[in-house]
Amino acid sequence: MNIRKTLQWIGAFLAICTGSVLNYLLDYKNDDVTSLTSYLLIFFGWMAVLIIADSYINIYSNTISKGEPGWFAQRLRKMFAIVITLALIFGNVFGVQQLGNERRANILNNGPTQTTVAVVSSIERHRGRSGDYYYAVFQYQANGHTIWHKRDEDNGDFTPGQRFKIQYSVEYPDMFRLIEKLP
Repeated sequence: MNIRKTLQWIGAFLAICTGSVLNYLLDYKNDDVTSLTSYLLIFFGWMAVLIIADSYINIYSNTISKGEPGWFAQRLRKMFAIVITLALIFGNVFGVQQLGNERRANILNNGPTQTTVAVVSSIERHRGRSGDYYYAVFQYQANGHTIWHKRDEDNGDFTPGQRFKIQYSVEYPDMFRLIEKLP
């Protein structure tokens, strides 16, 4: 077996696994850099799998020779390979996010937790390609440290100065859930 091809396969699957683990463990932090890194690793890992597989099954062959399928069949095979790869990418991201949400719920339901009061310190706006995204920044004390954590802000759900009773994980103090709004 060709050692170069083996290393390419290992590299592609390491990228997919690294991106998946990053997403699974750290998606709850709402950190743009970590999220983007995990999505890019997953995307490029699966694209590398497609490119490596192409060298074996010749998806992107531009020549038509005897015994080869015609132009239409080649294009159909190419489109099918791309659709399968995109389905794998989206399935991977969706599955890992579901597992990460289950992990977060399990930690907050079964792990050691404490309650405290969090204050919405500010609302941050981030510009994206499809519009602006807003995050409410919660500030609270946990284990003797001040924690600032961003949370998605939709339709004016939060305003600066609002106070909430929250439950946070002792092990992961920046993992929390809102219990109730305080006056």
